[in-house]
Amino acid sequence: MLSACSSNKTAAAQPITSQSPASLPLARNAGEQLLVAIAAQPDLSTFMVALRTSNADAHLSAYAVESGVTVFAPSNTAFNDLGAELLDCLLIDPAANELLAQILSYHIIPGKVYSVKSLQSFSSLETAAGPSISLEHGGNGEDVIINDAALITGPNAIVITNATVHIISALLLTSTVESDMIHVCGGQGPQSSKALGSARPPVSIIGRESGML
Repeated sequence: MLSACSSNKTAAAQPITSQSPASLPLARNAGEQLLVAIAAQPDLSTFMVALRTSNADAHLSAYAVESGVTVFAPSNTAFNDLGAELLDCLLIDPAANELLAQILSYHIIPGKVYSVKSLQSFSSLETAAGPSISLEHGGNGEDVIINDAALITGPNAIVITNATVHIISALLLTSTVESDMIHVCGGQGPQSSKALGSARPPVSIIGRESGML
């Protein structure tokens, strides 16, 4: 499965580090620096809009300041694969703000800063949302697949003080959140989904790479 997934890997995002020109010297702390770096990544523009819309940017900033944070940020394509109507609901309808924040928190690992290399030591990580994500690793020491389907396509895309961001190919949704999404967005469900096995809590993966299994 890993070799098949690797063939779908997109071009790596241009890394942003604490020494990159893209990080503004006026950022007052690690949290602000992280948000500036995310905003500077073209493939994370929808992720940035989602953070601001749901007010999750404040929580993410606080994690970077207080204890460090690792973020698995879905690419623009991953968000687009939700479908236009559902994506508009999540990003525009104020009633969906809390749900959107919950979705984003499932992509955030507070308290730890993990490079793609250090992720090789883990088979699961607890998220800010509570449920853990599973990790599977390729033999080259770089390929990482989350919840059996979402591939890290931009490893170490952002590396700054107290934070690392990896770009991933698919949006991760717990089954509970997917049900809530249909309820909040008036029956709008994801365009495509794949429920995983019962060996771990049910999770759905939304994104082009979801057909890898």
